Amino acid sequence: MYYVYVLRSLSRGVLYIGCTNSLKTRVIRHQHRQVVATKGKGPWELLYYEVYRLRDEAYERERRLKQFGGAYRQLRKRLLVPFQLSLPKIFRSLQQIRYGFSPLNG
Repeated sequence: MYYVYVLRSLSRGVLYIGCTNSLKTRVIRHQHRQVVATKGKGPWELLYYEVYRLRDEAYERERRLKQFGGAYRQLRKRLLVPFQLSLPKIFRSLQQIRYGFSPLNG
């Protein structure tokens, strides 16, 4: 099984979209600062994940989400209701992924 997941930094509020074949291990690696892309931005909470049987399907979904098109908008709608995040906050967080900035570094 392969997983596409969304993590949220508890310290900065930024979101991270990733893909793995071992979700539990990958989240632990994020928490222990062993992933270069998220090192120093945690602690992290697992906000959302999807399960795929095929690796190619999971990586394609991750790619579509990181392009911030229709797939991203649909996921954003799903995340807004259960987690009661404000639209501007989640939008800023996902834009930070795209453009590589956070509220703390401009």
